[in-house]
Amino acid sequence: MLTLENVCISYGPVQALRSISLHVAPGQIVALLGANGAGKSTTLRAISGIVPLGSGAIRMGDCDLSALKPHQIVRRGISHAPEGRRIFGELTVLENLDLGGYTLADAAARRANLQRAYHYFPILHERRDQKAATLSGGQQQMLAVARTLMSSPRLLLLDEPSLGLAPLLVDQIFDIIRKINREEGVAILLVEQNANEALLHADRAYVLETGRITLEGPAADLARNPQVIEAYLGG
Repeated sequence: MLTLENVCISYGPVQALRSISLHVAPGQIVALLGANGAGKSTTLRAISGIVPLGSGAIRMGDCDLSALKPHQIVRRGISHAPEGRRIFGELTVLENLDLGGYTLADAAARRANLQRAYHYFPILHERRDQKAATLSGGQQQMLAVARTLMSSPRLLLLDEPSLGLAPLLVDQIFDIIRKINREEGVAILLVEQNANEALLHADRAYVLETGRITLEGPAADLARNPQVIEAYLGG
């Protein structure tokens, strides 16, 4: 479904990604692990077209994404929930969700996607007329993920969905993410500092260190890897 080949990205003199290659197959959850500053968020921004490639290629099936603008990439079936939620606090929950479906011309599809978002996050239906800024942190994270569903995605890019949440809410968010994956068949590329949760729910995983992929493989294998245990799992 998604393939990155030898992707390099620089911010001025700083090389953020150094020839990374990875892939996400249809229906998979793939975790991208690494310390702060390793290049995880940059990878998702590159896929979304927010930062330009220095070199390499990013493809969705046979489509080269590197020449497309962000809204065109959304139309290709990729939706991104960025780190920090980035919701519009002065807009209502419903208005935030409507913005997530702006690339869809079909009003019926937007209505169906709205009902789908409410199915996975019933609290958002209850709070639909409430300003997003007044939601709790967990509810704001739910809104950020629900907004990604509004564009009929085939692939979700989720950046730190558990950041700042209490353990009970972390479990709830990951349960919903897994449910979306199973029921909708939506593939997920997950950036997550909570490596235990990420590896528990992922099919495959990559470890990114200072802009390079240093480990990759089935998530269950990486969860048993001594390097991963020492660096990321508190071993």
